Amino acid sequence: MDISLIEFIVYGIIAYTGAVLLIVSAFRETPAGKSQSIVRAMYLSLSIIACIILSGSGVEIQTETTNSTLINVNTTETWTEEVTQTYTLLNPVWIIFHYMLAVVLLVYVILQILLLFTKN
Repeated sequence: MDISLIEFIVYGIIAYTGAVLLIVSAFRETPAGKSQSIVRAMYLSLSIIACIILSGSGVEIQTETTNSTLINVNTTETWTEEVTQTYTLLNPVWIIFHYMLAVVLLVYVILQILLLFTKN
């Protein structure tokens, strides 16, 4: 699956924000009520989806295809060329890292849902 650089950045921000919020919540107390566990499960579900998209995108990130048109001044010839720049991640361990991050977030969301059902 090819995603553009802007999509990769947006998905990364969403995924890593969820991971940071999970780390911060580990240092704070666990939610005491149902409403807090629902909120935590909701914002982490977006991070899970973003992590899965990042891991499925592979190691190549492409920018949008742009058309360059060159016009010859002396004649009526024109040349059109499509330019797509590809960024390649040097270490493919990022794919595994994003899958593992998605699994950790998924386990936490499942625990929050169970907390929702067990709390009064």
